[in-house]
Amino acid sequence: MQDHSILLVGLETLDREKVLQALEDAGFVKSRVQEVHSGEEAVRVFRETPFDLVLAEQSMEWMSGLELAGLICDDKWKRETRVVLLAGVDDLGQRDVKKAARTGVDDIIFKPLNHQTLPARLSFLVSKNAHASGCQLHICSTASKSGLGYWEYNSLTGGFFYSQSVYEILGYPRGHEPLDNYILHTHLEPGHMQQLEKKVSSLAPKEWFSGDFCFRRRDREERFLRISGQKDSLSKAGIVSGVLQDVTQQKRVEDKLMELLEQTSMQAEALEQSGEGIVLTDSRLNVVYVNPFFDETSGFRASELIPKLRELIPGISLKNNGVADDDGWKRPWREQVNLRDKSGYVREVEVSVSPVKNKKTGEIVNYVLMIRDITERQNLQKQLQQAQKMEAIGTLAGGIAHDFNNSLMGIQGFTELALMNMSDEGRPREYLQSSLRTVQRARDLVQQILTFSGQKETTKAPMQVKPVLKEAMKLLGATVPVNIQLNVDIGDDPPMVVADPVWIHQIVMNLCTNALQAMPRGGNIDVGLKGADLDATCQEAGHDLPRGRYLLLEIQDTGCGIEPEMQERIFDPFFSTKPRGKGTGLGLSVVHGILQELAGRVMVYSTPGQGSLFRVYIPAVPVEQGIPAESDKGREPSGEVVRGRGSILFVDDQEEIVNWGVRALESLGYMVCGFSSGDRAWEVFKEQPEDYDLLVTDLSMPGTSGQELARKVKELRPGLPVIMCTGHAGADTPEKSALQVDALMQKPFSMGEFSRLIRSLLQEG
Repeated sequence: MQDHSILLVGLETLDREKVLQALEDAGFVKSRVQEVHSGEEAVRVFRETPFDLVLAEQSMEWMSGLELAGLICDDKWKRETRVVLLAGVDDLGQRDVKKAARTGVDDIIFKPLNHQTLPARLSFLVSKNAHASGCQLHICSTASKSGLGYWEYNSLTGGFFYSQSVYEILGYPRGHEPLDNYILHTHLEPGHMQQLEKKVSSLAPKEWFSGDFCFRRRDREERFLRISGQKDSLSKAGIVSGVLQDVTQQKRVEDKLMELLEQTSMQAEALEQSGEGIVLTDSRLNVVYVNPFFDETSGFRASELIPKLRELIPGISLKNNGVADDDGWKRPWREQVNLRDKSGYVREVEVSVSPVKNKKTGEIVNYVLMIRDITERQNLQKQLQQAQKMEAIGTLAGGIAHDFNNSLMGIQGFTELALMNMSDEGRPREYLQSSLRTVQRARDLVQQILTFSGQKETTKAPMQVKPVLKEAMKLLGATVPVNIQLNVDIGDDPPMVVADPVWIHQIVMNLCTNALQAMPRGGNIDVGLKGADLDATCQEAGHDLPRGRYLLLEIQDTGCGIEPEMQERIFDPFFSTKPRGKGTGLGLSVVHGILQELAGRVMVYSTPGQGSLFRVYIPAVPVEQGIPAESDKGREPSGEVVRGRGSILFVDDQEEIVNWGVRALESLGYMVCGFSSGDRAWEVFKEQPEDYDLLVTDLSMPGTSGQELARKVKELRPGLPVIMCTGHAGADTPEKSALQVDALMQKPFSMGEFSRLIRSLLQEG
């Protein structure tokens, strides 16, 4: 629950209902919400008790919302309050919007109100003191370390969000930045601000932009910002996000470079010591000078750059963007291109080209190119996009997991009932037991998806890799083309390791997928798993691992192989030898990162044209710390079923689960009253509350939810045991203490654990 105080001022009936519902959906405490009917009353109440959030109707009779905001935002008595106006499209003109920004209004929500986005929007507003959360916090931190500021623009609200480092770039000391959505409006030149707003609001999904804008710091010093960003293709809110950087120094260097070229003594020192690549060409783009920094970036010596520059940087041509004829560029030009260095590694660079003209004749005699390596900045942008994708996948996975677990509950429950009513040990029993093991694997698969998408934390524990490898091979076998042979060799009793099954699954799938992509014309993939003892001889052969016992996973293909100069870079994030759009460049870096966490290593041995061999070493668990090996047949999910006596109220909005619950509990000796509605269950319970010994209820139900039903039952009958069941998993799973129940069960669960929990609670009661 969100314990924030909220004041609603002059809301119309329909808007009031939507706002109250949105606050409830967002988890705000209802008792902390206060309502008043006029601006005058709001001023009186606010001065007595400041609030965290004020939502005011713009078109009130005696005092407008904007006038009220002006009073609330007065520095004399504002207490970190977020002020939001609710307005019709025609209630505020452009001048009013600008006045709202100057006044300190945090957001303007235009009608009609969107009930789907309103809860998240209100939550974001009251949490803005933290500036960011989740993946935003990681991106903001990374950007700050790189000297960059992170920003977001919401096309629905027209508002901006900025990281802490943005305020520092604008000249505000830490802890003294203004809490202002429109801070750039204050510091950018008016014309430049209009250009930026027009650009970000008109971007198409995935479209990228970059531009330089003039601004004034807090101390009024005039400087330049380079702002770049991209529109998110996954966000329904039309989020544009990116980074900004103070490039004043670079701009000054560019502006004065032409003057320095005429001053020989200063020219040499400036060019030689520049922190950016500088190339001087003749009028036909033949390289005549390269500074040391460009040498370091490209790996080429000046004597090796005699060929024309466009052969080194393929993205440059004599007629780029239609601004030049066969004689070259007539005016300054800037573009992002790929630079392939001497080793073959492709860097992303930003190239600025400026013509040098003869002062007397006006003819172009040279070109000056300033080349800046932006690979790190682009990688940061890719990390942001990847984080946003994973966040969207996580949200989707959480919803799917809930419905999927409910379906698995019905399958598992009725399968166990069928087994309980079978006396013989024939084939039908084997089939049903196989179904139970399949349900268990499906449940584990849901957990893997949630872990991969960041909705569930990973946990390391001693484990057998053999079952995980077999499961991955089954999954991979369904996708392998017919012209590729997949061979698996698992040694006798491979050692255990301390890891998370999801991590092992990721290692296997990423390395095998890499092998598949290296063999477009077919071939063989050999997967091996065994134990290995590393001694001094192995260390001398190049291993940097301590001596000891290891689990060795080997994956070998007969594909195209990897060039020797590329082998050192294949584990770098976003490095890929595949064409653009054919891979993210993250697979092998994920493997490397997981193995670092496990204190393991991955070795690569490859010959171009003959294939590659990847050897993965993971420290084995000492024998004295081991646990019994996992059965290849999987775990039996049922366990011992115990009987009991008592009266149980069973509630779930799924009819199939209600039918299962009633039949299962009756077969164990209980009297059961089942309902598929929380409302109906409450009506029956409150008539005869002493008739029941236990309540079993689902958490998420329409109408009266499981949490609300449990609260009402506890108020009427204190001490009655309550079991809460939920299909939610990962980050969406609430804590038992927050629900104030006696037990919380994650669907699907077995009759064994269910029956033992019920008898335990009834005995305690």
